Amino acid sequence: MDSKAVISFCHIYRCLRAGVASGDKDQSVKINVEHCLITNSGTLGGIFTNGELVAFNCLINKNTSINKPGGITARMTVVTGCEIADNDGSGIVILEKGKFKVTDCLIRNNRKFGVVMGENATAEFYNNTFRENGQGHWSIDDTATVIRRGNRPSDE
Repeated sequence: MDSKAVISFCHIYRCLRAGVASGDKDQSVKINVEHCLITNSGTLGGIFTNGELVAFNCLINKNTSINKPGGITARMTVVTGCEIADNDGSGIVILEKGKFKVTDCLIRNNRKFGVVMGENATAEFYNNTFRENGQGHWSIDDTATVIRRGNRPSDE
């Protein structure tokens, strides 16, 4: 059975495991997060889901993690107009075989990478701005497929 959660206009702060999360193996959950601040969340970072995620116009920052990213970790995701910043891991992690579309976002000052793409992941990045991510803006597995257009400072 598919489940759907819509989270709008909220401030999610200091959660123990993650600001927004679905079960580690549950791929049937659909989560929409709109106009939210997700900050200072715990071991799984700001947002963690194996299901579908739509994030619109959110600030996802200052999240910590243990062996996981600080910002967003997901498998099937659309992210638009978000700022993903100052996380104690990577800004976005696309899980193995994940599918992402990220547009018009600011991805900055994440301690590790701006974006990490796992094995056989597929992603499209359009018109995003990357700044000062600790280990670089991109970490892309050799088996991953990525389309990058209009991103700043470059699409490399």
